[in-house]
Amino acid sequence: MRPACQADFYTTLSGDDHDGRFERCAGHRGKRQGIGTGTESGSVMPPPEGGPVVLKSAALAATWTDADGGTLTLKQDGTFVADDVCVAVSWYDGLTWSGTGTWNQGGNKEQTFVGVTFDAAQPAGFDIAHPDSLEREPAPYAALRHGKVLKLWVAIGDPDNDYPNCVLTSPAS
Repeated sequence: MRPACQADFYTTLSGDDHDGRFERCAGHRGKRQGIGTGTESGSVMPPPEGGPVVLKSAALAATWTDADGGTLTLKQDGTFVADDVCVAVSWYDGLTWSGTGTWNQGGNKEQTFVGVTFDAAQPAGFDIAHPDSLEREPAPYAALRHGKVLKLWVAIGDPDNDYPNCVLTSPAS
């Protein structure tokens, strides 16, 4: 099942009148999950080290690698190849997808976001009510810079658990 914010990726990135969906879509655990409000019901993984960064397409067109060796190769022509790369879909954790598709970038004055759309539908999790759930668009990745290292990241899993974030780094950085 696609998170509500995924359906209007670019509009959620440009405004904050979406009942907190901006933060979730932008790769942050924002007011929708209660961050900073003192109402947290569990432990939430903070974003990886680094600050938001605006990246041009040329800097994004590279091979990005996750902690388990999965790769996402973004090509200059707007296509990509993924090989067991970590993705965020709804509240599921531990999902990795492989395949091809197209990518695009959005953002605001402070940060770039990368959305990917797979050519073929991928398994979306282990939902008992919908065991055959398939998706083509995981949640978008947000760009960070930590020193000279560039990162694309997205929060995964249930925000009340300590699931690790999905973090991709670029060796070119």
